[in-house]
Amino acid sequence: MAGLAVRAQRLEDLVRELCAQAVTAPESDLDAIFSALQFALREHNKRLRELAATKLAAGWPSHARIVAVPTSQGPVECDICGSLLSLEDSKVNEDGQPVHEECYVATLTSRSVKQELSRDSSESTSGSRPKPCDSMQVLAS
Repeated sequence: MAGLAVRAQRLEDLVRELCAQAVTAPESDLDAIFSALQFALREHNKRLRELAATKLAAGWPSHARIVAVPTSQGPVECDICGSLLSLEDSKVNEDGQPVHEECYVATLTSRSVKQELSRDSSESTSGSRPKPCDSMQVLAS
C-alpha cells in the first residue's frame, strides 16, 4: 500500500490525509490506515498534553504544586457507547466527555464517510468540493 507512506509533515495534515485515504481505500487496506490514524491521533494527544503541561507550569510559581483531584469516585461511562471504562484508559472527546479511544476514532471515521457521501451527492449541483476530513479541525485547536 504505497499511499500510506508516512512523510515528514504536520501532524494535522497527516490525520487529514489518512482520513481521506480511509474514505477511498479498499476494505483490505483499512486496518493499516486505521492503525496509522490511531498512532497519529495518539501522537497529537501526547503533543497537546506536553504543550498544556509546559504552558501550565510556566504560569505557576516554582514553589506551587498542582494536584489533580478526581471529581467522581463512581464508574465512568463512555459518552459514545455507554459502556464502563477505567479512568486510566479513557480519553476525552471535543466536548470533554470520557470516551473509548476506539469509539472516538470510529465516530470520527463515520462522520468523515457521511460527509464524503453527502459531498458526492451534492457534487453534481455545486461543482465545488471542500477538503476531506474537515471535521478533524478540532485536532488543530
